[in-house]
Amino acid sequence: MRLQLGPVNVSGGLSPAQVSQTLQANLADIGQCYTAALKRNAGLTGYLDLLVSISPAGQIQRARLERSTVPDRTLVQCVGQAMVAVRFPAAAEATTGNVLLLFLGFLGPPAPDPDPPDSPERKVPPRLPRIEPPPEAPTITGQSLVMGLLRDASTNQPVVGAVVLILNPGVRVSTLDRSNLAANTATTAVSSSLGYFRTARALPQGQAYGIVIAARGYNALGVDDAVKLMRGTPPVLNLGLIRLRPLGY
Repeated sequence: MRLQLGPVNVSGGLSPAQVSQTLQANLADIGQCYTAALKRNAGLTGYLDLLVSISPAGQIQRARLERSTVPDRTLVQCVGQAMVAVRFPAAAEATTGNVLLLFLGFLGPPAPDPDPPDSPERKVPPRLPRIEPPPEAPTITGQSLVMGLLRDASTNQPVVGAVVLILNPGVRVSTLDRSNLAANTATTAVSSSLGYFRTARALPQGQAYGIVIAARGYNALGVDDAVKLMRGTPPVLNLGLIRLRPLGY
């Protein structure tokens, strides 16, 4: 099992580094939620997008799930409770703001219990293992999701509802039209209320993919081979900030 902290975007007074360091230290508590859920549902996998609100005292006030593909409700609640319990060390520098967190969990079948509950030798219940943040390592499956952040080039506001198309390898943007667009698209995404997008499915590594981004009121953006998934790319490739130009800009 691996648990990884994804990109952090801070709109309050804390820096992304301060937030990341604090949350990395608390991943073990969140990992215990995954461990408990795994015992109820072998093979559980999922992704969590959380929007948390930080108080001026440096404590998380709310942890709201913006999107979740995790089917275990108890797990979602437990992760939210673990987040609310987090307190930042640089509280004096904190101001009320939002942080978007991407938690990525890879879960496999639980390890067999060496001491079943009915065993007379068992004197104390086993402690849940401490789950350390994983080092950056290539994904086992050789596939990666693609995410990014869309902003208005003139106002720096999030671009909401933009359609992102990742093209099949070798497809050039100049060859696309309405008749062949669907057949030449490998996967898609739609930007959220904060401008973030993440593809619906992972793509095989070792390939380069073109990207097309279209949003109402903006010039369409198309770039050949913009998404390069080298072998050993992390499970989620973050394209970072992408600015779209409004029509007439």
